[in-house]
Amino acid sequence: MAVVTLDEVSKRYPGSEELAVQSMTLTIADGEFVVLLGPSGCGKSTALRMIAGLESITAGELSIGGKVMNTVPAKDRDIAMVFQSYALYPHMSVADNLAFGLRRRGVPRDQIASRVKTAADMLGLTEFLGRKPHALSGGQRQRVALGRAIVRDPEVFLFDEPLSNLDAALRVSTRNELVKLHQRLGATMVYVTHDQVEAMTMGQRICIMNQGELVQVGEPLDVYKYPAETFVARFLGNPPMNLFPALLEAMDEGVGVRVGGGGDLLRLPNVDPAALAGHVGKTVIFGIRPEDLYEHPPGHLEGEPSVSFQARVSTVEALGAETLVVLEIEGVEDVFRARLGRESKARVGDKVTVFMDTHAVHLFDPQSTKVIVHGRA
Repeated sequence: MAVVTLDEVSKRYPGSEELAVQSMTLTIADGEFVVLLGPSGCGKSTALRMIAGLESITAGELSIGGKVMNTVPAKDRDIAMVFQSYALYPHMSVADNLAFGLRRRGVPRDQIASRVKTAADMLGLTEFLGRKPHALSGGQRQRVALGRAIVRDPEVFLFDEPLSNLDAALRVSTRNELVKLHQRLGATMVYVTHDQVEAMTMGQRICIMNQGELVQVGEPLDVYKYPAETFVARFLGNPPMNLFPALLEAMDEGVGVRVGGGGDLLRLPNVDPAALAGHVGKTVIFGIRPEDLYEHPPGHLEGEPSVSFQARVSTVEALGAETLVVLEIEGVEDVFRARLGRESKARVGDKVTVFMDTHAVHLFDPQSTKVIVHGRA
């Protein structure tokens, strides 16, 4: 069983006072595709390299398949790693690049030939086996790098931003190839990226990291819908979640907020007042995603009291499939972003009424930045 377990794993580089990875605890199930997601410098690649054995572990315990790996050399861990750079041998053919690692390990020739053929067929590389890397496109080179990992038949596959050097169209097609590859092999895969689209579309679970800490783990849509803190709310989504300081006030039936501390009191009928004990009368961070704002009362909320506010349109981005609108609210310094339908008639300078889905409201603590309550589905 290729279960990967990190138990309070930390990494501190020599000469640094701060931990690059802080007490990371995570269990990756056998056959699971897990994505480590976060901005540059958050510790995701360091965590991957500790799993690979390319970085030493400062504290904690790492195990693969139930065996502690803290001091086991990388060559003895039965893992295969695909890097951002293809790292192919330029003087070798595709076939020799695929076979090189197996030859170094003394695998019999007939097995090498069989594994190379299988990997080449799987990745559509058969017709390129005689070519050198310089005669391949970027996507083909990346497939060779993947093939070199596949022929190893390892317990765990590790990917360190393998699609970063590809253009947009190739990233999409290679992303789909990787998902299909995982379905075929059923292998344990750990994938590092800063690209939220890759994480959302590829991972069975995503693990969001920030400043060396693992801040939230879950299925992609769960993490998107229910962010654990404001960092996750901002990092996932394009445009990101609208986040504003708001004064939380009691109402006859439940609670409401004044965004920016002023303006109209917006009732929140789908937020549990019991979860807000101790926060009424204080400032909270109010959050709602752009796709949960509407020009008209949304049909799926028919029969519920509508909640709306007035705003002025400052920017309109008509993208064809959708329209992104930037809204200004009187007395509020920051702007709201709304993702509207392609049929939107909003124009710069218009004063509009904006309706919101209060099921999709989130309230965060301004000090800890942790979520206080999510809207009720």
